[in-house]
Amino acid sequence: MVFAFVTEPATAVLVSVWAPYQSFKAIKSSSTADDTAWLTFWAIYALFDLVESFVGNVVSWAPFYWEAKFVFIVYLMFYGGAHKVYTIIEPFMSKYEGDVDSVISKLPAHVRDSAKDMGNKEFVKEAVKDSQGFIKKYGKEAFEGAMKAYTQMTTEESRKMQ
Repeated sequence: MVFAFVTEPATAVLVSVWAPYQSFKAIKSSSTADDTAWLTFWAIYALFDLVESFVGNVVSWAPFYWEAKFVFIVYLMFYGGAHKVYTIIEPFMSKYEGDVDSVISKLPAHVRDSAKDMGNKEFVKEAVKDSQGFIKKYGKEAFEGAMKAYTQMTTEESRKMQ
């Protein structure tokens, strides 16, 4: 707790500024290695965040919690820790992958569609705002798909995009 006044905001900056910026750069680069590294980081961080959402209020009061969290995030980002942790949890995740997919497939269609729509709306919005730029960036087929999605949106949703 001694350095929590520094490590808590430093952790927030790493996760909210540094990691997204590095992910942005990885997406733009031609290499797939950096894409894999940052996707692995986000997957491990999401699991950590999930666990923390259940136990965070209790463990955050433990001595040196924020310092330990900061060290863990630095380890994940800068020392190959995300890959190392992934290799530990991957067998467990693979073992239950089919079960999770089965549960997801049994969700009501509107729930699955809502999850897909969250990402699709920004994609469609980009196509509507700058069709030529969109086609150059993603291709004609992607544009046609975005326009198909646009025509299936409600009038209210499509009005918000213009």
